[in-house]
Amino acid sequence: MGVLGLSENSSTVEQLITYGVPGVIALFGVWLGKTWERRSGTQSWRRDRRLDAYAGFLAVLNDLRDHSRRLGDLLDAEEFRSERAKTRDVARRLQVISGQIALLGPSGVEDAAKEVGNAFRDVLDEVNGWELPPRFDEGSQKAEASRLIDGATKAERNFQKAAQRALK
Repeated sequence: MGVLGLSENSSTVEQLITYGVPGVIALFGVWLGKTWERRSGTQSWRRDRRLDAYAGFLAVLNDLRDHSRRLGDLLDAEEFRSERAKTRDVARRLQVISGQIALLGPSGVEDAAKEVGNAFRDVLDEVNGWELPPRFDEGSQKAEASRLIDGATKAERNFQKAAQRALK
């Protein structure tokens, strides 16, 4: 009896088949398992990051919508200026979170986020043109802002649907 309990007469091919093939199959199985684990871990990480970014985006949109609507209800010019500054700050946060969404993808969600961002940018452009609270005007400014906010809200719903599809 020789090494590994094989007889001296065993051929090399038989030894390879007996001991080598199962070893190679075992190593391949380990490699395949680690590859699968890494891939599923990356997908889980990406899904968690997307969920955080999408939730943050929706929270900022909610703040932006609230500030934008509040602007139409203010009577005092100083309060109006202060609220408009807050609205601009929230809009800057929206740009940061939009950048995160662009990095995390997928493209359908990124496109929906851009659509919402553009819709709220239209609201801000309208509001930035106001010098006085809109109630001091004939109300046409407030009506235009409300129309733009409604459009942004519809775009937000499209974003929510795209985000839900991406997280499945």
